[in-house]
Amino acid sequence: MLRLQQEERLQKYIELLKQWLKVIICSWMLFISIMINKQLIVMKSNIAQTKIIKAQKLVIVDNKNKPRIEFITYDKVCGINLYDSIGNKRIELRVNSKGNPSIKLNRGKQEIGIGVSSKGSVIGFTDTKGDLRILLSITNINDKKTISSFIFSNEKKEKFVICAESNGMISIRFFDTIGKLRIGFGVLSNREPDLRFFDEKGRVIFKIP
Repeated sequence: MLRLQQEERLQKYIELLKQWLKVIICSWMLFISIMINKQLIVMKSNIAQTKIIKAQKLVIVDNKNKPRIEFITYDKVCGINLYDSIGNKRIELRVNSKGNPSIKLNRGKQEIGIGVSSKGSVIGFTDTKGDLRILLSITNINDKKTISSFIFSNEKKEKFVICAESNGMISIRFFDTIGKLRIGFGVLSNREPDLRFFDEKGRVIFKIP
């Protein structure tokens, strides 16, 4: 009789344990289902974030909401602008509609510009007032002729120009404050020396030889 009671009590414990086990299993299944659904939502969100964004301008800012990097595209021109920590534009990279690249470094009005095209290459330097002071260039006249030049000017716009052409001609020219050529000398394409002085109207007033 006692043994039968013990067996019945044990059977009740087993049934109770089974019920608790079912509850635990169902709870875990519900928890796992919720976590899977949550992960799927996150994955869908991440997938949505990796889609291509189409825009004509994209600005990346720092933790102070200052622009630091700017991507732009307009009228077949694309470029990148880089800013310093206070929001001043320091570097400009461009590719124009003809595929010619250029770069400009600036600090206020003082700039250095570099450009390349099918017609030649150029490097320019401006002063703190934004006036062009030095210019280096290579100009392609045609397939057989190129001109390399160096231009230097002061604050009064007086300048001198050095040119070297592919045909062998080399010249140095001096201009006055209003841009008039006053002195020119060099070596001609026939290897002969040449020296000329000009008046304000551009007429030769002295020549050697």
